Amino acid sequence: MFEYTIHARNKFRRKKIRELRIKAKIVENVVIKPDVIDEDRYPRIAVAAISKNLSLVVVFREVEKGCRIITFFPAERGRYESKILQEG
Repeated sequence: MFEYTIHARNKFRRKKIRELRIKAKIVENVVIKPDVIDEDRYPRIAVAAISKNLSLVVVFREVEKGCRIITFFPAERGRYESKILQEG
C-alpha cells in the first residue's frame, strides 16, 4: 500500500507534473520497478525512465503498511541514475 505526504500529494497539482501526465500509478511503478535504487540512503531514492529524455525520481520511506512517498520530481535522464551507480 502506498501513502503520500501532503507535499507529495500537492506535487500532482504542479503545472510541470500535469503537463508530463505523471499520475500516482507512475510514481508507484517507479518504486516497484526502478531502473536504479539507492538502498544505502534512508529515505530511499528510486529512479526510472518515463520518456526518452526524462526520468522520475521518487523519494520514499518503507513503513509498516507499505511505502510512504515523500516527494518525486522529473529529472534529465541519466543524471540521477549515474550518480547513484557511482556512489554504490
